[in-house]
This record gives sequence, C-alpha cells and structure tokens, in this order.
Amino acid sequence: MAAGPWPGPVDEEVPALQASGNMDSLVLSHEENGSLLSGEKKRSADKKTHKRRSKVTVLKGLQTGEDSIRVAAKQALQQFGDTLDEPVSVVDLGNVINQIDLWRKYLPNVRPHYAVKCCPDKQIIKQLLEGGCGFDCATMQEINTVLALGVSPQDIVYSHPCKLRSHIAFAKSQGISLMSFDNDVELRKVAAVYPEAQLLLRVVCEDSTAQCPMSLKFGAKSSTWRELLRMIQELKLNLAGVSFHVGSGCKDPESFEPALRDAKEVFSLAKEQGMQALRVLDIGGGYPGDRAGFETIAPVIAEKLARLFPQTEYPELNIISEPGRFFAAQTAHLLTKAYAKAKLPATDGTSEQVCRYYLNDGLYGSFNCIIYDHVAVHPEPLSSEGLERPEVPCALFGPTCDGFDVILEKHMMPELEEGEWILWRNMGAYTSAAGCNFNGFALPKAWYYRVSAYDQQQSQETGVLDHTATTQASD
Repeated sequence: MAAGPWPGPVDEEVPALQASGNMDSLVLSHEENGSLLSGEKKRSADKKTHKRRSKVTVLKGLQTGEDSIRVAAKQALQQFGDTLDEPVSVVDLGNVINQIDLWRKYLPNVRPHYAVKCCPDKQIIKQLLEGGCGFDCATMQEINTVLALGVSPQDIVYSHPCKLRSHIAFAKSQGISLMSFDNDVELRKVAAVYPEAQLLLRVVCEDSTAQCPMSLKFGAKSSTWRELLRMIQELKLNLAGVSFHVGSGCKDPESFEPALRDAKEVFSLAKEQGMQALRVLDIGGGYPGDRAGFETIAPVIAEKLARLFPQTEYPELNIISEPGRFFAAQTAHLLTKAYAKAKLPATDGTSEQVCRYYLNDGLYGSFNCIIYDHVAVHPEPLSSEGLERPEVPCALFGPTCDGFDVILEKHMMPELEEGEWILWRNMGAYTSAAGCNFNGFALPKAWYYRVSAYDQQQSQETGVLDHTATTQASD
C-alpha cells in the first residue's frame, strides 16, 4: 500500500560554495526510458538506464538583491546559444527541496504523494523521490513513468476514481494496490480485474471556491455511502480508507472542515457495518504553490486533522495527500522568444500604434493554463534592465496559425525587437504537461538549475534573494 510513515530524505546536498561571481555545473543522473516492461524485470532495467545524465547548473556568487530567476534565465539562453528558436523551461530543482522542507514544517504527519499530472518532469520526480515523497498517478503511463525512475509500487496511490480495465490490470501486474473509487460500477470492475486491491472511497466535496473545482465530475454523495460499503462486503473487496479533493488551487482552508467530517462519518459507517478498521485518510490536493499561501492554509488543516482525527482515537491511521501545484508552480519559469513583430495602427481609432509580437509558445503549448487553469500571466522582457524604453501597447500571440492562439490581447510593456526573449515566472503547474505539438511547434526544452547552498543561506539570512516574490496566479 502507498500509505505509511514518511521516510526521511536522501542526503544529497550541494556543498556550500563561496561567492565567486561565476557559475558552475553539477551533473545528476537522468533516466529516459519509457518502455512498458513488467515487474522486477522492468525495475532492474531501469537501474541500468540511470547512468544517463543531465546537467544541473549551480548559480553561485549572486549579488545582494540580485534576481536569481533572471540570472538563471540568461545563463540558460547563453548555454543554448544564439540559434535557439524553441521555448525554454527554466527549472529550479532547489525550489523542490525548499517545498519539501516547507511541507514537513507545517504538515509533518501528512505524507505528500505528488500529483504527476501537474508536471511529469523526470528531474522533479526524482528530486521528490529523494525527499521521501510518494506519488499520485491517474493512468498506466503515469505509473510507468514513476516506476521507471525507481519509485516503489508501495509509494504510489492510483487516484483516478474511474479507471480503464487495462490500467487496473497494469496496476495489479506492478503490485500497486491502493486506488480510489466513487461508484458501484467501478467496484464491480475492480472485483473482476483486481479483487485484492486496497480501496479508498472518494467522497464528494464542496469546492466552489477552488481555482479548478472537481465535485461535478468525481466523488460519492453521502446518500450512496452505506450502499457502497455494503457492496464492498458483498463482493469481498477491501476498503482501506477514504479520500477527497477540495479542488485544485483551493482558496478557502475551511473547505477541509466538511470534507474531514464526511471522511470521519465514513470511518464510523465502516465500523458500524462490521468492516475492518480503516487505516488510510487521503486528504487530496489543492495546496497553493506560494509560501505565503501555504503558510496560511496549512496550520488550519493541521488543526482540523488533530481535532477530527486525533492520534489517540486513530493510532494506526496513515494520512496522505496529493499536492501538485504546491511542488511545481514556482519550480519552473518559461522563456519565450519574440520571433516576429508587426507594428500596426490601433483599432480603437486613436493615433497609437500597437506592437504585435509572435512568440514561440502559445495556447496550444504552455499557455493552455490560461484556458484550463484560469491563470493570469505576466510577461517580463529579459533585456529591459538598465534600458530606458517607454512602455507601448502590444498584443502577444502564440505561434500557430489559429487566430484563437492569443496570450495577451492588450498589454503595456517596453517595445521589443525581433529575437528578444520574455520571461514568464512560475509556469511549472499545468502548463506544458497539457500542451501539444499542434502545427508542429515544439514544447519547451528543459534547463535545470539550483542556487548554491552558500547563496541559499545568505538569502535566508538577508531575505534578498526571493525567487517567489512574483506569483503567476492566486492559487
């Protein structure tokens, strides 16, 4: 089962580096195998593929007040060279470590299982694995992705309440037993394919204030709980516990109160019907990716857990969660190139001219988050520092031939020339993960970095190297 005590992180520290005003590189292992092998044979093959490596640049010698994200962005472009035409995802693996530490500080009794769908980047997954996290997978391919990186089947929760039979069979073949359901048809399906599975009843939540509500699609209503428990007994299945999800990008920590009360009621119903004591509580996702937001919501959740599920009453209970954007949102930043430009008269009848910029990423790529994740994005010209350029009205378009591919229709910023780059901060969650290659345009290349241990320490002491100062969206 995926539930269990949260193991300690694997000790892998970047050594403290003295400020030197330059940048070095560190090499970490990187695995690329995507084949669908089975069981121990696959995991044995995976260990051999870990010899492949990917560079992680360590930023050193940052000056007081220097913006580490902009420094990293410029270093990425320098390493890729002047001929680069593809967008770039600048990935801060150090932020993953910081987020793990933040989670441990406020919710030490809740083991996070990273929602792979949010950003299935292999280096991020490996960093989370080293930090002791589990993984929330919704499909056979997501399961295969994390297994190929060395994740144990016991550290995976198969969270999709409505699964394909072939995917259930694959989970069984890999020894992944903990999985969610929310209806009677799913129970009969599991009984036919994987009767040994350890089941989590997903209950419906009030999530109207969430950035992306889910209650319309998933979750069992209270009127069905008793019958579902009866059916589990009839089919001789195994109920391990309860799960819920208050919606992606939850804004109201009080949403957890009714959800936890509902979960407790299911625990009581199971006991009343003579079932084995439930031992897993999955409190789902919805946690904000910015520190201030999490520090607001996490203590409220911790208090509710302690009050509604006290350890004295539930001594064997394993509490897990499914955060995605918490780990990914501020871990990656996007660089786009203004590869074409047109200057046209404004359509509102004024004498102003509007700059049209055509970028190498758009709504079919990373900026699908504007549509599906309800995000407000903010461009920063990368070469604007120290330049006296007045702001002008502009429109920013994606690269495809679709007229719908509009990132920002009206925006004011310094005028750019063809070939200049734009930085978009905090573009790690639900961006390229849902992108495609429509019209043949590429998704972003990944470039990995972390701030040196020395500079991290300096930033914590002085508070001047804040790479979470600007938030992409309120989530």
